[in-house]
Amino acid sequence: RTSEATPSPSLPTPPTDQTWATMAMAEINTDLTAGAEAQRPPESVSVLESVSVNANDATMVATQLSREPIPFNLIRKADLTTASLEIVPVDQVRCQNCFELKAPVPVCPHCNYDSERQRRSGSHLTPGSRLHGRYQTGKVLGQGGFGATYLGWDDLLQVKVAVKEYFPTSLCSRVPGEGKLVPFTDEHAEGFEAGIGKFLEEARILARLREISEIVSVQDFFEENHTAYMVMDLLVGETFKKFITDHGGKLPFRLALSTLAPMMRAMQAVHELGLIHRDLSPNNIFVTNLGETKLIDFGAARQAAKVAPQAFTVMLKIGYSPPEQYLQHSRQGPWSDVYAMAATMYCGLTGRPPVDAITRMQNDSLKPPSEMGVPVPAAFDQVLMAALDVDWQRRPQSMKSLLSLLEQAAG
Repeated sequence: RTSEATPSPSLPTPPTDQTWATMAMAEINTDLTAGAEAQRPPESVSVLESVSVNANDATMVATQLSREPIPFNLIRKADLTTASLEIVPVDQVRCQNCFELKAPVPVCPHCNYDSERQRRSGSHLTPGSRLHGRYQTGKVLGQGGFGATYLGWDDLLQVKVAVKEYFPTSLCSRVPGEGKLVPFTDEHAEGFEAGIGKFLEEARILARLREISEIVSVQDFFEENHTAYMVMDLLVGETFKKFITDHGGKLPFRLALSTLAPMMRAMQAVHELGLIHRDLSPNNIFVTNLGETKLIDFGAARQAAKVAPQAFTVMLKIGYSPPEQYLQHSRQGPWSDVYAMAATMYCGLTGRPPVDAITRMQNDSLKPPSEMGVPVPAAFDQVLMAALDVDWQRRPQSMKSLLSLLEQAAG
């Protein structure tokens, strides 16, 4: 047997040239069933140009939400639970600073970002640059010696992200008007290419650590513009260094411990995977607006030495690096990160990093926090100074041990 499809009811032509919300095409998120259920309006309606439904449903939406006709191409979302409409003109663009929708005018009404004044014509990617066919880059969030980090937008997931670009300014420059990076000379090119390999290795390490919630998550990484990129979760907050400053330059020992304890647990998990960080410091620990702490940089991470000393690239952060990191052939392991974590704690308590390790090996004048006027229990002082011992064999040998000793000492 054959049957003819029953056409959907049509609406009368509206009195203007515009197509009103009563003629809108909508996606109904709640199925309507027969009987009493059919009398209930859908819980939410997203008005889309690409999805069509029965015109009667669209009429119901307009009746429930608005007494005045609204052109359907201005409606982004309709929510019956709040009886509100979100009106979004179709020609709107995303601000390249905050990535909120706005009219195509230079100044963003949400964050006051002026796209004409802020456009960059030099070293960094121009706002609105597209990467990997999926991401847009906005303002520069930070610039270090080896890379730049941009605010980004993921077109696929429709979320803000952080985009990190390998950009060693001592080795290369950007081609004017393009995104491509070019080494200064053939000699610089050798170091530049080696750096790309290390950058991608950092991305792979972070990808391995995605299940550790205290470590920033890498969503994607790729090569483009003759360099490499990493796409990470966007964190809102401040570095631990700024956190210290915002709390008067010194932290109460309990606050310092509660803030860094999650980092110690995370580093224990990292060590159990056979990795060491080698670059822990207040600048590489991030405190979010939700009070979470995250490790944000693994560029110096390496496999730990199992038994004998092995060759490591010398990686130093004055005040935070232990003596063994000053040597290319040395025995580095979890105890090396223990020193750096203790130095970070020391900075949190006193407002300054410890004296650098090499100076201490010649003349150890490092004072415990209590002698600098910091009110801490004597046992806490002792554990912290033991973790800062220049002899790695006299330190706590794991993050787990360090955290346990500090918590016991705190009482």
